Amino acid sequence: MNTPVMKQRIREVSPFHKAGIAGVFYLLTILAGGVFFFVHGRFGFAVDLFVAAGYLAVAALFYDLFKPVSRGLLWLAAARNRVRQMAERSPRVHEEVRRTT
Repeated sequence: MNTPVMKQRIREVSPFHKAGIAGVFYLLTILAGGVFFFVHGRFGFAVDLFVAAGYLAVAALFYDLFKPVSRGLLWLAAARNRVRQMAERSPRVHEEVRRTT
């Protein structure tokens, strides 16, 4: 193989590597979401921003992973993420959490 082809192959990232990165972001987001239930104030706001950024990273990685597989699966993953974000920001969800703690 000539040198330009080898450099091109090195730049490509394996789907397994992307899936691993998405899994790490997902785990960190879940753990930070658990911390968010116990903290309030400015630190709670910072944790909430971290959780939102983590879900944004997971959504972008899922988009990149599912793009070659199926457009339908891609839209399903994006819709699932958007519905989760809307439900999380709902005042009713926050009211239920406050009532149970």
